[in-house]
Amino acid sequence: MIKTVEQLAHLAQGLRAKREIRSFLKAEERAVKFEYGIKDEVWSWYGGMVCEYDATFARILDAFNLYSFRHILAERAKKGLSTYVLDLMGGDASFLRDLKYPANKQDNPSPFNAGLCVTLVDGRQKRLQELDQRLNIEVLCGDLTSKRTWALIDEKQREMGIDAFDLIVCRGADGVKEDMIPRALYPFLFGKIWGRLSGNDGLFLTQLPETIRPRELLGQLRLIPEIRLNFQPSRYRPAEVYPSLGIIKTSAAPENL
Repeated sequence: MIKTVEQLAHLAQGLRAKREIRSFLKAEERAVKFEYGIKDEVWSWYGGMVCEYDATFARILDAFNLYSFRHILAERAKKGLSTYVLDLMGGDASFLRDLKYPANKQDNPSPFNAGLCVTLVDGRQKRLQELDQRLNIEVLCGDLTSKRTWALIDEKQREMGIDAFDLIVCRGADGVKEDMIPRALYPFLFGKIWGRLSGNDGLFLTQLPETIRPRELLGQLRLIPEIRLNFQPSRYRPAEVYPSLGIIKTSAAPENL
């Protein structure tokens, strides 16, 4: 297919962005290792507990009458629904582990069935790897701007027997800045995420760069039929320094974009 000049320009911009991202990540990894005295892997200190994710997406969860991530699990369990979770830029999988951990207590079983965490580097200690295996949590290392990473996600989904994810979260903090993920790559990323989100009221929550143009973004998203949408601007508080977006994919919404 012959591409237009505009399409070629976007492609060139995307290729330049990927080279810049790889260069940035290598430099950032060296800086973090030096500052924290890390000799082996890095990035494992990224992540967060359920309460931190609740704080980041509190206003969107309230807008959808969901209130907290544990409330989401409880409501799905009442309906007899399974829950599969994909945590993008998830660091050391601490969010998934915290979400699942009550399953170890007989008096408080968790309805969270399985989870996949995608991160740059797996820095978990062996004891956490063994715990995650028992909790049905997998960690996959990769760059979300790479097609290879999404192919690995597909492969891991098949291995785990997951047709689609009921909850997809990206609490990437500085990882969502535009010098990390340029605007030209957003259609690619959004399409990949959307195709893996369940059409049975699957929920996608993400942080966005401060440079995002809400009117332009929301105008494009509202063209997608049969979705529920909520956007929240940033606030001057640690949990909400970046804008956030929430989308619910209903059964009448398109399966792919």
